[in-house]
Amino acid sequence: MGGSPTSSAGGASSSSVRWSSEPSHCSGGLAPNIGLLIAARALMGIGGAMMWPSVLGMVYDIIPKSRSGLAGGLIIGVAGLGNSIGPLLGGILTDTLGWRWIFFVNVPVALLAVLVVIRNVPESTRGSGIRVDVAGIASLSAAVVLVLVALDVGSANTFASPWVLGMIAVGVLLLPVFVLVQRRQGDDALVPPRVVASRQFSGALISIVLLGSVFFGVLVYVPQYLEKELGWSAFAAGAGLLPMMLTFAAVSFAAGPLYHRIGSRLVVGIGAACLTAGVLVIALVIGTGYLPLVPGLVLCGIGVGLYFSAVTTAAVTAVRPEDSSLAGGIVYMGNVAGGSLGLGVNTAIVLAAAALTAGIRNALLVDAVLGVVGTIVAIALIRSEGSRTRTPSGRRETSASGDDPSGPGIDPRRTR
Repeated sequence: MGGSPTSSAGGASSSSVRWSSEPSHCSGGLAPNIGLLIAARALMGIGGAMMWPSVLGMVYDIIPKSRSGLAGGLIIGVAGLGNSIGPLLGGILTDTLGWRWIFFVNVPVALLAVLVVIRNVPESTRGSGIRVDVAGIASLSAAVVLVLVALDVGSANTFASPWVLGMIAVGVLLLPVFVLVQRRQGDDALVPPRVVASRQFSGALISIVLLGSVFFGVLVYVPQYLEKELGWSAFAAGAGLLPMMLTFAAVSFAAGPLYHRIGSRLVVGIGAACLTAGVLVIALVIGTGYLPLVPGLVLCGIGVGLYFSAVTTAAVTAVRPEDSSLAGGIVYMGNVAGGSLGLGVNTAIVLAAAALTAGIRNALLVDAVLGVVGTIVAIALIRSEGSRTRTPSGRRETSASGDDPSGPGIDPRRTR
């Protein structure tokens, strides 16, 4: 939800990148009890919500639209490298120095990032005076939290409990309340009507919500299987994800050129299909050891690398340039919200099964169904923007977005 207060009028605030990381990591490492640890993790969530939309907005604002696919590939590729290193480093630190060091190690990294931003990123003055949509944030947050708590409590006890059913009912009823609030708020809404009016943006957002839950399911439950069923250490379980994460990072860097060569719809569609096929393969072979999981993990890596970089670019470039940070914030919110709800459903399915492996298989099969739906939505609603075509004389035409795809010139709509 960090895109709205910082940038709904266009400017991505570098201050939100500067001051959103290191205090929470330090407090997480020092937390003396579970309550303060949860509070520190919540603070990390706030920092991520402030930082990620601003990063997306600034990068897409700097790079010409004719090279927007490159921006998506770079951002998601670098994130993929971090996600590859993170589980390995976290496993090593947990097995050697203790879990607190997975927080402490981020403090110098965050401080270095702050210094780089202060030195190189100018402060934006745009976006001042924008009202925060408190009612929208409250209604959507309450809906998501109530459903997640209900899934957690129901999994531990029973879904027949009046409290559980009541929380689910209130959470679901708050969703149309959120829609009504957004319509009343107009341009000050958390999700402004002018943004969701874009068919491409809406399609990308729906697809991200669905596919986000698929990725989260693999990311959480494959290591759980490796640790609890195969007896692997935390480090080994983290290393077990390397076929997916390294493929994810490598493919993300290649997704940018592909975006402009074959078009956004095809890249997004292939990526979503590979991610869905990968999770289906994992679901079918889980319980037979680790090596049979590797092809599914590689397929997931290809899918994540192609899909998330291309769909992020398709969503952010579907709106006006001054709304790029806002669009990035909404995309981030959709990914996290969809992933969190999907993970809650997965957890309920896993806990309801007689055995862990059977529960993980059932959860991943549900994720595969969500992946099919997300793939269909993406192919149906995302237009093939960014592909290069040629006239009969062989001269390159402009892309579907109206920019010259062959030249690095600055798009006049994206200059400040």
